[in-house]
Amino acid sequence: MKIKLLIIVLTAFVFQACPPIHNNLAKLENLRFEQEIKAFEQQDKENGINTKEILFIGSSSIRMWTTLSEDMQPMKVLNRGFGGATTPEVSQFYDRIITPYKPRIVVIYVGENDIAEGIEPVNVAYSVQNLCRHIKADFKRVKIVYLSMKPSISRWNMWEDFKKGNTQIKTFCESNEDYYYLETADVMLNKEGYIRKEIFIEDGLHLNAKGYEEWTKMVKPLLEKLR
Repeated sequence: MKIKLLIIVLTAFVFQACPPIHNNLAKLENLRFEQEIKAFEQQDKENGINTKEILFIGSSSIRMWTTLSEDMQPMKVLNRGFGGATTPEVSQFYDRIITPYKPRIVVIYVGENDIAEGIEPVNVAYSVQNLCRHIKADFKRVKIVYLSMKPSISRWNMWEDFKKGNTQIKTFCESNEDYYYLETADVMLNKEGYIRKEIFIEDGLHLNAKGYEEWTKMVKPLLEKLR
């Protein structure tokens, strides 16, 4: 009886210490990005799989980085950003967009869409951490770079929540070896702390060419040190 009681107490403690990770099962069952993932697989069939590349994964901020390969030259990079993916959706396709490439560096941009869908920042942070741990468990020598959730014109009202999630993820990265946190706000806000509107396309959410130039200046030097 004492052992059973101890197990119950410990279980309760664990659940209090680690808030539940969100998981929108209805959306995951719908496989809304299945066609994009199949397109990646078709590219791999046609071009072959180049392992140990620098892998970029995440949502549309990665997907729309169409100049990524050119911007990161001479480093070899692979873009596997898709849709407006949430963190659970990136995890859902893990075996199809991460595992085949055996990456030595993974650059991740996720979390923003989770919060936009109403998920609490603390749960988003835990979800991101679990994705990172999964990658690290599978590829022992991999280095993981997290691009923080960005400020934007159209989601400025969510910026405080983005910052809360970013703060927790930053602490996680700084507390673990081979994890690196990059603060996107450093190149996206002006000295007064307001959005640089000139780096966005018309939707006020996604970056234009100038915006990706700023991200390149931030990301490329770190990757050059890590490779």
